[in-house]
Amino acid sequence: LHFGENPEPDPTRKAKHFALLDLGQALKPHVKSVTSMAYNKNATYFVTGSEDETIFFFSVSGKMLSPIGFFNVGGAVAKVEWIPSRDEERGDVLVYLRLGCVIKVSCPSMDEVDHSKSFMLANIQPTGGFNLLSIKSRLLHDEDSAEKLRRYENEKKNRMEIRKARAEREPETEEDAQRLDDEEELIRQGVMSEIADWAPTYPSEPSPIAYGTLDPNDPNYFWVSMDNFDSGYLYKCRLSDPPMSVQDAFDRAKAEVQKMADLATENTSNPPEMPTLEDMEAIDKRLIPSEPVEAARVNGRTTITYWKFSGSGKRLLIGMKDGTIRVQLLERPFDMTSFSGYWNFRMHDCTRGGVNRITLSHDEKFLMSIGDDGTFFLCELMSEELQNKEITEFRARIPSAYEAQLNVDDIADPKAQSIEQAKQKAEYDRLISLAEQKKAETRKKVTELRLRFRRLKEQNERLPERIRLSKEDFNLVPQIRDDLLKDRASKIDLVYRETAWLSEKCRLALEKLHNTFRKPLDFERVVVHAFCTGHCVASVRTNRLSEEHNEAKHDLARIKAERLARTLHLEQRTSQLEGTAIRAANLEASRSAAEGSQQQMKGARGLRIARQLHVLEETQRKRRARREQWATLLAMKPADDYEDPEDLKAIAQAKERMGDFKLKSSQDYVVPERATLNAFEAKLRLVEMVEEAFKLRHEFNASVVALRDKKKKIIEELNKIDVQLEELQDFLPQNEALLRLRIPGLLPEEFPEK
Repeated sequence: LHFGENPEPDPTRKAKHFALLDLGQALKPHVKSVTSMAYNKNATYFVTGSEDETIFFFSVSGKMLSPIGFFNVGGAVAKVEWIPSRDEERGDVLVYLRLGCVIKVSCPSMDEVDHSKSFMLANIQPTGGFNLLSIKSRLLHDEDSAEKLRRYENEKKNRMEIRKARAEREPETEEDAQRLDDEEELIRQGVMSEIADWAPTYPSEPSPIAYGTLDPNDPNYFWVSMDNFDSGYLYKCRLSDPPMSVQDAFDRAKAEVQKMADLATENTSNPPEMPTLEDMEAIDKRLIPSEPVEAARVNGRTTITYWKFSGSGKRLLIGMKDGTIRVQLLERPFDMTSFSGYWNFRMHDCTRGGVNRITLSHDEKFLMSIGDDGTFFLCELMSEELQNKEITEFRARIPSAYEAQLNVDDIADPKAQSIEQAKQKAEYDRLISLAEQKKAETRKKVTELRLRFRRLKEQNERLPERIRLSKEDFNLVPQIRDDLLKDRASKIDLVYRETAWLSEKCRLALEKLHNTFRKPLDFERVVVHAFCTGHCVASVRTNRLSEEHNEAKHDLARIKAERLARTLHLEQRTSQLEGTAIRAANLEASRSAAEGSQQQMKGARGLRIARQLHVLEETQRKRRARREQWATLLAMKPADDYEDPEDLKAIAQAKERMGDFKLKSSQDYVVPERATLNAFEAKLRLVEMVEEAFKLRHEFNASVVALRDKKKKIIEELNKIDVQLEELQDFLPQNEALLRLRIPGLLPEEFPEK
């Protein structure tokens, strides 16, 4: 970072200041996001931490970083911090892991590591560690107990004042005093029983570390803030023993599980599961959980993501996960247990604006904060009393010259290899080159031996037969040839077995392609060219009717047959009913005729009387019907100004629908019900049309293929005739003109199946 000032020739205008960022070096030590970086006190060593569960050490020479190596810490890194040491060259690094534990790692030197094959530091082990045991439930219980006792004391004080005022009005007797004292004791015992009725609770998963720093007053201690269950407090901790070995951790966990199993057996509950060695490989499983030395309550519920002291140490600037920034006043400088007053101000988003970093300007007049919501805020901060003399000590020195820097290419590709991956690739390439070199030398020796053997065979061929060696004599060890043949056969079989899966895959793919494109094909596109002209005819490339079409056709035919059978059944039923009615009428007529014949059998006089009665009744019936008809007609006679409603309705309908002459070309043509096409008939017609179209295409394609076969037969006949002409030309004189047929051949597009 360089600062400077551009000269301004115009004295009336102010000079423009600038700040430039120059790329000095680009490295990629990690494969995931870098979460923390730190220089040591003398800026001779540099360390980085990442989400890939590694820390990487660098040696600083001038302004360049030289990689030393990386160490796998067993968890995502939340922060790395150098521990002040008397050793000016190197020191220890405190690594805060998001698993909820802290480890201490010593920084190696360049002379202690070997970079020939990898940057991994295999001989580095943690020298200390700490795994936090949750005490938040106890802290909350203590706060709740103190609140209950305070409330009890206030209520007791009020009751004593009421008792004293009552005693002034009316003196208490010994019995009343004893009763009131007993009631007070019962209330106190109830409060104490509520306080005593408590059991500690622990989270199901360890709380992750959100942030941590060394104690400014004592570097042997450090402060951490936790997320999730243990949030809202700052915990003061101290490093303990380094992580145990996997076997020791397994033995310890096994003993604890066995103890819990014995207790579960006594209580007749489910025994716990036995751990495995794989479970003990995690770094948090190999550290014994221990309670923090001290705890400071901030708000008891919100995760603390960052904090920073002011220059005088009397202010603690705290950033929280809900976007709140707290300025906490301290009674003693750099003492996080001496909280006094504070004020909060919310700047960032409350749900996704956790405060990542807080810093002060060089004169501590401004506060800058950055949050997860992508915002950067600059706020004016109230100055401390008696701090004006110390402000000048913290002012930044602005350089006045711009130093030229060498051009360095930045790493812009997010998929670029880390320096460890580049190291591993270089080692792999070196081994590959050595193997290729050895292969080349072996091939060269084999080639020389082959040339030598070929010369020996040539020399042997030039010798006389009596002293010439046979081919079997060159085979000095026949077993070697047999072994080579067996090895070759086994290798060929191995190749067949290795490629069996690929062969089966290709076969299935070919079968799928054939079933998709060739199997449903009815006719390929065939182009038949005419003889001696440019005319041609081509078939239509079509597929066979699908199974869905055939199923739909069968279903429609079945439905149509069922409907036809139902109609025939109804017609037969109607005809049967009509026949039954006719037979009943005939039977009734025959009965009437029989009765009439019986009456006629009474004599001629009876017949004459019956005839006269019949004529009389018929005349009366006709007169009565005529009178009823006239009465009906007279009743239906309209008035002179009467208009028929049906006529009026017809006239109105004609006016509204003028132009409806039952023409299908009319826009308001209404399809009659008898001509309406329903879904079944439309689907049946569509299936029949598809089948008819397929039949036409099939017949046309068959005729084109027959024409092609006919052309093929004609060409074969012409070839036979041409052969006969060639044979006849042999018997003609040489001066006779040769006559041969010019027979066209079959083109590839006429036989696409070939």
